[in-house]
Amino acid sequence: DVNNLLSGHHPASFAPVFVETIKTFVLGADKVIEAEKWDWLKHNLLKDHHIDDLEKELLAGLRAEAKSMPDEMRHFAI
Repeated sequence: DVNNLLSGHHPASFAPVFVETIKTFVLGADKVIEAEKWDWLKHNLLKDHHIDDLEKELLAGLRAEAKSMPDEMRHFAI
């Protein structure tokens, strides 16, 4: 489960690899975050109704690298 992995339920050494994998999946080759990918990510991040530090790091990295993203993601408060 994405939320459990990002919420510290797995070894810290796994976190950087997992974050990069999620970023690659969500961004794609064109660095455009499609609405469907944002919906998938948001659903998984909010399963526990809390955005953890690693999840914040993931979102910040996605925002920094994306050429385009849904407005909701751009304004998603964390």
